[in-house]
Formats: sequence, C-alpha cells, structure tokens
Amino acid sequence: MKFLKKFSTTQDYDEAKQSLILPNLSLIKDANDVAFNPIPVQVTGLTINKSTLNLDIDSSKTLVANVLPPRATNKAVAWETSDSNIATVNGDGIVGVVSAISAGTTDIIVRSQEDSSISAVCTTTVITPAPSHDYVEIGGLKWATMNIGAESVTDAGLYFQWGDTQGYTAAQVGSGSGQKAFTWNNYKYWTADTGSGSSGVTKYNSTDGKTVLEASDDAAQAAWGGNWRMPTTAEFAALGAATTRAWTTDYEGSGVAGLVLTSKADSNVKLFFPAAGYGDNGSMSGVGSYGIYWSSSRVTSNELNAYDLYFYSSDVYWQSIDYRRYGFSVRPVFA
Repeated sequence: MKFLKKFSTTQDYDEAKQSLILPNLSLIKDANDVAFNPIPVQVTGLTINKSTLNLDIDSSKTLVANVLPPRATNKAVAWETSDSNIATVNGDGIVGVVSAISAGTTDIIVRSQEDSSISAVCTTTVITPAPSHDYVEIGGLKWATMNIGAESVTDAGLYFQWGDTQGYTAAQVGSGSGQKAFTWNNYKYWTADTGSGSSGVTKYNSTDGKTVLEASDDAAQAAWGGNWRMPTTAEFAALGAATTRAWTTDYEGSGVAGLVLTSKADSNVKLFFPAAGYGDNGSMSGVGSYGIYWSSSRVTSNELNAYDLYFYSSDVYWQSIDYRRYGFSVRPVFA
C-alpha cells in the first residue's frame, strides 16, 4: 500500500518538489559535459566540386569545397590562386568565387587551415570571348566593320570628342539648347580661364603624363564592352601598311562615299570607312568628303592634340593630328 503525503500548504508542496529536482541537476550537467566535449575528428582530405573550370574574361563562377570526413571538427579552409593576373578567388568558408582577369591557365587551390598540406585543385582556363560585333582581321588585328553607333557599314554612327564616351548623332550637333557644339568649353576635360590667365586640359596632359586613353574614357570600350577598344595610332599605321586603298563615291550601290581598304594578304577581305565628316563649333562639316577617326593616342608634345585617321578622295593620313575637342567617328578594334 502506498501512502501519499498530504501537504497542508502550497509552500510545503513547492519545497518538497525542489528537494527532488535539485539533486538531479548535477547529473544532467555531468551528462552535458560529456556531450559538448567530444574527441576532435581530424581533417583527412579535401575535394572541390569541379576539377576544371573554363571562364571568359570578365566573368566569374563559384566553386565549393568539401572537407573530409564530414564529421571533421575544423572545417575552416583558405582559398588561393597560383596566378592572380589570370584569375582571382574570393573565399567565404567552403565557397570560393573565381573571377577571370586575362587569358591563360591557373590553379585555384583550397587548403585546410588545420593542415595546409591537405588541399584540392581546380585547373582554371580563362579565354578571350568571341567578338560581339562583325569584324575582319587584317594584319593580325580584328577591326569592326562599322562605327560606334552605326546600324550598318555605311552608317556614320556617332561623333565623339577625344576621351569622352558620350557620342552624338549629326542631328544633335549644334549650338542650341540640348545640342553638342564640339568646342573647348564643352569638352569633358577642359578648364576655362577663370581670371588666372590659364586654361587647358585637365587629364591626359603634361602633368599626369598619360598618353593613351584609359578604358573608362574609351568610347569603344564604353559602348561595346568586352575586349573592344579604340585603336592606337600605331595600329592605324599598321592597318595602312597591311592594305591597299581606294576612294569610292558609291560603296556597293549605297550612295555613300568613303575609303575602301583591301587586305594585301587576302583580297577578299575588305574594310569600309564612311566619309562621315566631323563636328566643330556647332555644325557638321565635310560629310561625304572627309573621314576622320579617333585613335586612343595623345600627341606627347602637345596635350591639346590627339592622333587620328584622316582621309579624303585623293589622300590618307594614318597618323593625323587634331584638337581633342572635335567630334570625330570611332572605329573599334578587338584585342
């Protein structure tokens, strides 16, 4: 027979309950001490979800590391690249984001932080993506078949000041509100005389010593991206050496005049430059008579000038010199 104790008050009951529970808490604590202090499990291996990786320049992909055994106590890893000029890796735990920089092959490596001799490798190949616009190859360089802003090979496209990535159509050239005048005062890198007795260009000058446009100031790079850019003056000269030239007043029945270049290595390879004219002091000039195309090269002896390709019906100047404020055409190269 069981005898049940009767409690005269609620306080008596609570005191009795505590006397039963409190002694057993030490047993629970001891059990937890065992559960939260396991024997360490060492790392024995590492793998990556991909052993090889192919990337286009300027693209990125994610790799994931796997620490073995799955019960390993210390799963911390470190990511590295064997050549940061080709690809870099940004690690966040077992995840590594690989970013392609330039063409070539490099190893992306993940190492155990517990034991650096334990590692895994993903061989990464970075390739130059195929051009996104039509081109012909002359003298080892890929030349676009049309101007920036053009809809066809005979279209004039847009006009740019040297070093400015904002282009304008012929209809937008003028001196009125919302139009582009192509003067020094509306040139991107110009500071006007404010009473100090001096004025001039603020970038690509004798102070900074820059003589070739940076990517951020390259109209071709800004418009088309990838590996497209404006040609250097040396590349224009090389184009002239690798081709024969002819003037036409009606290119392939289009009614558009311009310069036809034919590759000396392959007469089937041709490149047409429309005589698109140029913008200057609020108006267009020379449309159908002249073609002027910016290079990415500044004249080192005079910071106000840059090199360009200049042609008309009877002659071509592969390394012409003009003020940077003019509105000229841009023909990209892929390199």
